[in-house]
Amino acid sequence: MSKKKITLCVILVIYFLIWPILTLFVVQAANLHYESARLDMAKWMSKAADAGNYEAQGKVAHYYKNGYGSVVTGELLKPNPVYAYMYFTLAAQHGNAEAKKEADALALYMPPKDLAAAKELVRTWKPDLAPRSSPRVSQ
Repeated sequence: MSKKKITLCVILVIYFLIWPILTLFVVQAANLHYESARLDMAKWMSKAADAGNYEAQGKVAHYYKNGYGSVVTGELLKPNPVYAYMYFTLAAQHGNAEAKKEADALALYMPPKDLAAAKELVRTWKPDLAPRSSPRVSQ
């Protein structure tokens, strides 16, 4: 075989075998980083909500309404209508009309016991201004 044919074969092997495998590893690493960044954002959003930031309360309420997490890392926040109602109501108390609608919609479908528990959480809620080492998202 000539040198040109060998060189061409090596290039083809690299292009069709090695390059796709390398690309796959890079894409998986990027996905893992993205998922980790999403969870970090959710953790900081949870801290801000607990500290009294009403915009963060609205976002965290959506996390609790729909669930939030990562299948890749295994960290999940399961849907919890009691906490969702609490955070939507807290955000609504600052004039967030969308949060008020969401809280009202949740209240229609919540069992009376859960609704009473959520209203009690709202009534007794105080901002958590102390730094927290493990935000609620990892629960």
